[in-house]
Amino acid sequence: MLDALFWRLGRELDRKRANGLTSTVLCRIAGSADGEHDVYRLTFVDGRCQVKRGADGPTPELTITLDDAELVRLATGRSTVMQGFLNGRIKIGGNVGNAAASLASIFLTAPE
Repeated sequence: MLDALFWRLGRELDRKRANGLTSTVLCRIAGSADGEHDVYRLTFVDGRCQVKRGADGPTPELTITLDDAELVRLATGRSTVMQGFLNGRIKIGGNVGNAAASLASIFLTAPE
C-alpha cells in the first residue's frame, strides 16, 4: 500500500510550480510489522518527482517522520501536514524553512 501511495504522490505534482525546484525529502513511516520505519526518498528535479524506497542517497534537505495512521489521514484529506505537525503527529527535521515552504505549494489539490 505504501509503495502505491508514494508512487501516486509523484503523479500529483504540479510540474509548473515545481519547475526549478531541486530538493530531496526523506519520509519515515512508522508502523511496520518489524517495528522499523518504512523509508521513501522523494527527489525533486526539473519539475518532476522521483520516488525511491529506502534511505540511500545524499543527505536530504528535509526529513518527515509520521506513523501509518497519520499518513492515511493525509492521503484522505482528513489532516494536513500543518495540523499533524502542530498536534505532534508529524516530526519535521532538516532545512524546514526553505524546503517546507517550497514543497507546500507544488502538489495538486485533491478534488473535493
